[in-house]
Amino acid sequence: LALSIKQSGYDGLAALVLWLIVAAVTQRIPRGEVRRAVALLAAGTASIVALLVAHGAISGMSRWWFAVAGYRLSGRSALAGANWGRLRETAAAAAPILGPLAATVAIAGGIALVRGGRGHRPRSSGDILSPLLWTWPLASSAAFLTGGQFHRHYWVMLCPAMAALAAVALAHMKPPRLAVILTVVVLMPALYDSIELLRLDPLSFTAAASRDARAGPNAAVASWFEQHRRPGDALYIMCASAAFYAAAHEDPPFPYLWLDGVQTVPGAAAELRALLESDANAPTYIAIYQSPHECDPSGALSRVVEERYRLFAAVAGGVRILARHDREAFLGP
Repeated sequence: LALSIKQSGYDGLAALVLWLIVAAVTQRIPRGEVRRAVALLAAGTASIVALLVAHGAISGMSRWWFAVAGYRLSGRSALAGANWGRLRETAAAAAPILGPLAATVAIAGGIALVRGGRGHRPRSSGDILSPLLWTWPLASSAAFLTGGQFHRHYWVMLCPAMAALAAVALAHMKPPRLAVILTVVVLMPALYDSIELLRLDPLSFTAAASRDARAGPNAAVASWFEQHRRPGDALYIMCASAAFYAAAHEDPPFPYLWLDGVQTVPGAAAELRALLESDANAPTYIAIYQSPHECDPSGALSRVVEERYRLFAAVAGGVRILARHDREAFLGP
C-alpha cells in the first residue's frame, strides 16, 4: 500500500525480500516456508500494483508511467539531477535526531559483536545481529537516494529502521544503567523539538517545522484572496507553493505545484503558458512567488504574463498580485 502513496515506500517490502533470501541461503528458515512467504508478498504487492496500472490505463498510460517512475528515472534521483547542496543543508537538521540513533546502534552493535564472537548466530529477529534488522536500513537508504531532491521530510524514511535497530540494541544492553543513559540521549532531541513545536500556533508551527519561508506569505495571500475574490475567480501561485492551496482551501488551476516540476517535466512550461493565454480558463490572479523567467528560462512565459496581466495589489511579505487585463478596477492592497 505504501507504494500507492509514495514510490519510494518500497523499503519495508525490499527488506523482507532480502531477509528471506538470506534466510533461504543460510537455511535458517526451511526453503518451502520461504517460497510461501515470497509468494504471499508477491501476491499482495501485485494486487495493489494491478489496481494502480488499471488506473494508469484509464488515465493515460504514458502520463501515468512518467508520474510513477519516469520522472525519477529520467531526471531526479541520486543518479540524475540530485540536489547535493540541499542534502548538506537538510542533513544538519536531521543530525540531532538520527545522530544519537546511529551512535547507539554503533555502540550496542560493537558490544554485541565483541561479546558474541565469530561463532555467534542470531537467534531471532530481536537479535542485534539479525539480518532483518540490517536489511531494512539498507533498503531505507536506497529509498532515500531514490528521491534526489533531499528535502527535510526525506530523512523520515530512515527513522523507523534506525529506531528498530536502536531499540533492539538497547534491549540487550548491559549493564542496564548504560541502556537507560543511552535511551535518554536518543529520546531527548526529538522530545525537545516536539515540545517546542507544540507550543506554537499552526502558522508558526508550519514555518518552524518545514523551514519554509512561504508559510507567512501563503496565509497573507489566502486572506487577501478571500476578501477580494468574486464568483468564478481563481488564483495561481507562480510557480510553486503547494501549501497555499491547502491554506486557501482551493483547488489549484495548474497540476504542477513545485518549481522543479514546472522546469523539468516535459511540456509543463508550455502547458502553463497555454493556460495563461486561454480566454476561458486563465486564472484571474497570479501571485508572484518566483519570477516568470525563473519558472520558464526560455522567456516565453514572461512575455505571456506581460501581455495578459498587470500589477493589481501587494500583500504582506512583498508578494505581488497580478490580475488579468480584463479585471475592471484596481482594488488596492
